[in-house]
Amino acid sequence: MSEIKIIPPSIPIERLSLRKNNISNIQNGAFEALTYISYIDLSYNNLEDLKREVFRGHKRPGKGTPSPILSLDLSYNKIESLSRIAFEYLINLEEINLSGNPLKLMNNNGHGTATAIGSLTSLINLNLSETGIDAVPRHFFKGEIF
Repeated sequence: MSEIKIIPPSIPIERLSLRKNNISNIQNGAFEALTYISYIDLSYNNLEDLKREVFRGHKRPGKGTPSPILSLDLSYNKIESLSRIAFEYLINLEEINLSGNPLKLMNNNGHGTATAIGSLTSLINLNLSETGIDAVPRHFFKGEIF
């Protein structure tokens, strides 16, 4: 499997593990039909970037809604940087694991990684181990990184 297309709402899945599947692309809205999903494990794949629409919640006419995802494991992929709005629909996210990704920059010099992570206002657990990050912006943990 190299791509995740839209997952149909066949059963009320709460936890989904897709680790070690060689996934390099996830279609926009792939998880939106999973209205009960709280945990997704996408670790040990080949993801290089994340589009904002990937994690949108169940679609209303004209726009997406926040996702019910509370925990997201993106460890050991190939993510070097994140778009400022990569986690826009993950307003309930409490835990994210980005360890083992080649994230290098935690500033806003063309990279929105710090802004993306800083936008997760419900975040309780953040794992950035083994990323090569050598500095974080001064106000990173206060949410003042724009």
